[in-house]
Amino acid sequence: MAMWMSFTGHIMWVSVQIWIAFLLITLCTTIYGLFRRRWLMQKLTANFDDCGLKTSFIWGNSKCYPSANTKEYLDKVNQVFGRMTNYGRDWIGPFLCNIQVVSPEYIKIVFANSDSKDSLFNNILRPWTGDAINFTEGAKWKRLRRLFTPFFQTSILKQYIKIYVDSTEIFLDKISDTKGRSVDVFGYVKRLTLDIAYKYMYSYESNCQLNEENDYIKAHNTFLEIYMERLTFPPYLFEPIFHLSPSGFKWRRCLRVMLKKPKEEIKKRRLKFKEMEDHGHSEHSEEENRDFLDMLFHARDKNGEGLTDQEICDEVANVMHAGYHNISVAISWCLYNFGRFPDYQRKCYEEVQQLFEEKGNTKLEWDDLKSLPFTTMFIKESLRFHAPVPAILRKLLQDVTFPDGTVLPKGTSVVVSPLATHHHPLYWENPEVFDPYRFLPERSKDRHSYAYIPFSGGPRNCLGKNLAMNEVKVAIAMTVHRFQIDVDPDKTPEWSQRIILTSLNGIHLKFYPR
Repeated sequence: MAMWMSFTGHIMWVSVQIWIAFLLITLCTTIYGLFRRRWLMQKLTANFDDCGLKTSFIWGNSKCYPSANTKEYLDKVNQVFGRMTNYGRDWIGPFLCNIQVVSPEYIKIVFANSDSKDSLFNNILRPWTGDAINFTEGAKWKRLRRLFTPFFQTSILKQYIKIYVDSTEIFLDKISDTKGRSVDVFGYVKRLTLDIAYKYMYSYESNCQLNEENDYIKAHNTFLEIYMERLTFPPYLFEPIFHLSPSGFKWRRCLRVMLKKPKEEIKKRRLKFKEMEDHGHSEHSEEENRDFLDMLFHARDKNGEGLTDQEICDEVANVMHAGYHNISVAISWCLYNFGRFPDYQRKCYEEVQQLFEEKGNTKLEWDDLKSLPFTTMFIKESLRFHAPVPAILRKLLQDVTFPDGTVLPKGTSVVVSPLATHHHPLYWENPEVFDPYRFLPERSKDRHSYAYIPFSGGPRNCLGKNLAMNEVKVAIAMTVHRFQIDVDPDKTPEWSQRIILTSLNGIHLKFYPR
């Protein structure tokens, strides 16, 4: 018995030694890989512009930036990009280095390679968006792109106009209750775009505009704050550390709230379709009058295969963020620019008023949208000046050669900043001047197509850009027709980046009935 115990103990001790050796080898291999990656990036970017940033081994350039979610942080980012001619570099901690590209010609080359989102930021957002189309690559991305492109054709987008109009009327009634007081319009617009997104996503009447408190909006706001915290605090990039942190607990709570509704609606719709199939019926065989969730359930690839419930949930989360938050930012900044520039506001009002007089009613319809050329130029200039997505992230899937001969190898992380490019004096005349007329055809014909990229560009451009433009156009046309809009001179917005361009102190405006 004693001999057996001794033998067993010996085996256990050998097993422990093997495991310790395995862990040490894994650790050494990981450390070697990280340091080799750092050495390769240092060698690659030795002649790159640091834009005056001091680099430390532990923090990289992170300590050169103010705290995230502050105006000072965004000012510093714009200053860094503004000093570049074509591209530069930015270290995040000791081992992660982003190549920052600002030149339209260089941006075109990056976008033309169907590059995926950067894997670091993929991993941060994956618990929320999963493998949605914006976060996939290769064959899966191509499959999803082919599946979803028909969702944004004219016959589908037409049916959303009534949703935009009906929801905007509720928004305007709520604005009317402010009676000329200074209000943070961002909150009102968020509830408007959430209401619209619920309707075209699920055919769901949420009545969310009637209640200022909304769990989804609060969770989404907190989620974006923590996202920026992770990007600017390198220890939080390591999942075990972040998971056990107070921010990690709040992050997971936000995820549960944001994913609750999609999961509930998918479950209900799946049961409904099963019941229809059991009775030998198929719901909505025609294309019209389908909501987005319905189209996701009916989508089939060339092999006749549809989407799993998890794939549908990923896409719903992705579209909800873009359809709710990105569009709310675009509308809010448009309304703010109305207040800043009364002459342009009056021009838009006169254009909408003339359209309604010619129609004989004040109901916007699909065919009316092409009859608002100045309003369209105003929106484009607002999207240039206040680009809703300040940074676009890519990871190269193949070697890329820039015009100056620089070769970026496969796997390099690249950051493109629409906000910086839109404000760069090399690519725009008087970029700090708000001028809708710069989008007249005669002034746009010689402009580089990648100097203006509010919806990204290349093969991975935004599928929903026409949907977004239509929604923004309806919202601001109806608003400027009903109200005169003034800024609050005591509450100037302080720009802040939380994936999208928002304001730390809100966007305060005053609305006066016409």
